[in-house]
Amino acid sequence: MNSEILSVRNLSVAFNGVQVTDRVSFDISKGEIFALMGESGCGKSVTAMAIPMLLPYPSAKIVNGEIIFEGKELPKNMREIRGKRIGCVFQEPMQALNPVICIGTQLLESVRFMPKEERLKRIMELLAKAEFKDPERILKSYPHEMSGGMLQRIVICMALAPKPSLVIADEPTTALDANIQTAVMDLLKNLCKSENAAMLLITHNAHLAAEYSDRIAVMYAGRIAECGKTTDVLNTPKHPYTKALLNVVPTKGKTLADLKPIPGSVLSPKDFDDGCRFRFRCESVKDECATKSQCSYV
Repeated sequence: MNSEILSVRNLSVAFNGVQVTDRVSFDISKGEIFALMGESGCGKSVTAMAIPMLLPYPSAKIVNGEIIFEGKELPKNMREIRGKRIGCVFQEPMQALNPVICIGTQLLESVRFMPKEERLKRIMELLAKAEFKDPERILKSYPHEMSGGMLQRIVICMALAPKPSLVIADEPTTALDANIQTAVMDLLKNLCKSENAAMLLITHNAHLAAEYSDRIAVMYAGRIAECGKTTDVLNTPKHPYTKALLNVVPTKGKTLADLKPIPGSVLSPKDFDDGCRFRFRCESVKDECATKSQCSYV
């Protein structure tokens, strides 16, 4: 039996005719946490938002590839899948929640397709798992009355409430301090595991990827540079970009002098060509890199 909940095959996305991702491919199995990691501007969020078809229309367009979800190609009409079978947790909870509607109404809206008598029970169950001590008060509150960490927990409950088989978490801890980050990620991981939901984690944080993901794909300039088990990719990286990315990550035993910034910046999509896109910043560059899209080290 096929255990894959999601298969992305040769996915290419363009904005106003300029291609920003190039033949992106990866699979996510049932119950797996899969991390897509890389610098800002490398195409992680574009790839993630293409899956539930949340890219801005008509400027963004999928120009190539296919997305197979639960064994079927995604339909153009996503109303029966988005939110119900695919949940999303975004970076900024204040932008994901309506500021003039109470939390209870917004949570109940996420389970509107359930039988009426089951809706409140499901919401209260998730709020308890999210360690809200006074769920009745939370349901009557408005977003501005809660902290960023509380709001992110609400958004997580909203994403998991319909019992989706896949949760897309796009930089879910960006606006939170370190202690709250850990609590939010622990909650997200535990809820996904208890609900048997797979997770696509979008992050630039190698520590988060190492701590919470089963497998990881490193993305650079619209392409997948390297993909494999998290321990393999982070402990024995093959691609020069992965190695360079890990060289700037503070770890135990490293001093400030040990950290080595990557020179330059990510290429603009307007400058993409058929060669290796990391060659302009790579210490191991070869002449052949100008014409080969696949790195010879991987």
